[in-house]
Amino acid sequence: MRFLRLACTRNSSSRFLRLKCISSAQDVFTEIYNVIDAGGANYSDFSNAGGSDNDRGGELLTASSSLIGTTIKRVAWTLKKTGSPTGTITFTVRNAADAIVQTFGTLDITTVTTSDAEYTLTAPSSYTLASGDRILVEYYDGTSGNKLQTKTSSTNAFDGTNTKRTSRDFGVVPYTDTSGNDQCGIFYSSNL
Repeated sequence: MRFLRLACTRNSSSRFLRLKCISSAQDVFTEIYNVIDAGGANYSDFSNAGGSDNDRGGELLTASSSLIGTTIKRVAWTLKKTGSPTGTITFTVRNAADAIVQTFGTLDITTVTTSDAEYTLTAPSSYTLASGDRILVEYYDGTSGNKLQTKTSSTNAFDGTNTKRTSRDFGVVPYTDTSGNDQCGIFYSSNL
């Protein structure tokens, strides 16, 4: 069911009644993925320091993922920073060919706190998820002492191994897909 809100004003500057109506349908969001920390402090590190630090990380949809065919419009990731990193975090969906097919938005890392917090971004339109898609956090700046951290669960909290954590070491192809845990966050579909 779709709701439509009308705001009407009356303009009587002429002898005819004029109505000016503005409609604004509102998004109604539904959770399609919800993984919260089940205890413990597990994090993926993001910086350009090399080594095991990532520049991309999130969730991979395998061919058996329950998210395939579902639309996504909003993401909320559990993030924190270490030190005083600079730069921009981008929230995306990349397809199996690694091309960006959805951008939810960007976040200046200086606004991220040093303790766990949820950061939510909403794309202008919905995208229908497909096999091989990766729902990602991307961050290409920072150093070994000034970095972004994303929280991960210690178990396969969502969909078993059909939807799994994925990451890419800074500038290195291919991705590393991990069956033992998931990224902490919430994904939403929308009615619009």
